[in-house]
Amino acid sequence: MPKGQPKRDSSGQFTEGTIPSNKIILPKKKLERLYQKMGSKKIADFYGISKQTVLRNLHEYKIIIRKVGSPNKLPKYWREALKKPKSKPNWSKGQTKEVNASLRKTSEKLLGRYKYPEKHENIKVECACGCGELIDKYDKKGRRRYYKEHHCKSGKFTSERVNGENNYNWKGGISPINTKIRRSKKYNKWRDEIYKRDYFKCQMCGSKKDIIAHHIKNFADYPDLRFDVNNGMTLCRSCHLKLHRQERREKCPKEMELDLELVQRGLEMVEAEVEAELVVLELDEGLAAVKGNANY
Repeated sequence: MPKGQPKRDSSGQFTEGTIPSNKIILPKKKLERLYQKMGSKKIADFYGISKQTVLRNLHEYKIIIRKVGSPNKLPKYWREALKKPKSKPNWSKGQTKEVNASLRKTSEKLLGRYKYPEKHENIKVECACGCGELIDKYDKKGRRRYYKEHHCKSGKFTSERVNGENNYNWKGGISPINTKIRRSKKYNKWRDEIYKRDYFKCQMCGSKKDIIAHHIKNFADYPDLRFDVNNGMTLCRSCHLKLHRQERREKCPKEMELDLELVQRGLEMVEAEVEAELVVLELDEGLAAVKGNANY
C-alpha cells in the first residue's frame, strides 16, 4: 500500500491500491463464485463479517453489484412464476348483459339508465296518517310509500304516535304540569321568538353564552302571560340568578323579619332548662358521695 492518506472516490469507496491495511480483504475468485449463488448478506454471515465489508470488496474488485430485489436473488420457483402469463378474467358461465336479463338490469341501474316498470306510475293512495291527502303509492325507485314526504312521517303524525300514553316509557302521567309546559312545543316556540327578537344576547350584560328566556312577570303568578312574547326577555344564567335574588329580597314581607323579643324569650327558656339539668346532676353526684361514705 502506498504511503500517505487513503484515497476515496465520489461514492465514498477506497480507490484501487489505496485500501488500508486494517481492512478485511476477501479472495476475488471465491467472492465471485459465492456472489453468483447468494447475496451480500449471506456472504457476510458466511464469513462472520458485516455486509458493508462484502460490498466494499465487490467494489474494489469491480464486480457488478446487483440491485436490491433483482430477480437473480429470488428463489427459482418465484422466478418461474413471474415468467408465466397473468391469469384470465373470471368466467361468468358465458353470461353477459346482452343475454342475461338480471345482469342487464344491474348494469343499467349502476349506469343510471334503468327505467322502472310503468305499473308503479300514476297510482294514488291515501296518506296513512289520516290527513286525507292522496299521494303516489310508489317512489321513483319503485319502493312503497305510506306518508307524505317531509310532513307526516317526520312531523305531527310521528310525534302523536310516540307522545303520552303511546310512548313506551309512559308511567301514568306522573310528570308535573310545570315540566310539561316547559317541554311543550308552544313553550319552545315562545322561547325561540324571544331569542330572535333580542338577537340571542343577554339584555343586561350583552353576553351570548348560556342564555335563558326569562318571564318578566312571574311564570307561576301570571299563567295567562306565560306565552306572551312581550312578557319575556333574554338573559344569561348569571344575570338571571341575580335578578331572581333581587326579586326575592324585595318581596320578603316585614312580618317575616325576625322578632328580637321572641328570640330573647327563647334564649331565656333554653338557659333555664340548662340550669335545671345542672342542678339535677349536682344532686345526683352529692347522693352518690353520701352513699359511698356510708359504705366506708
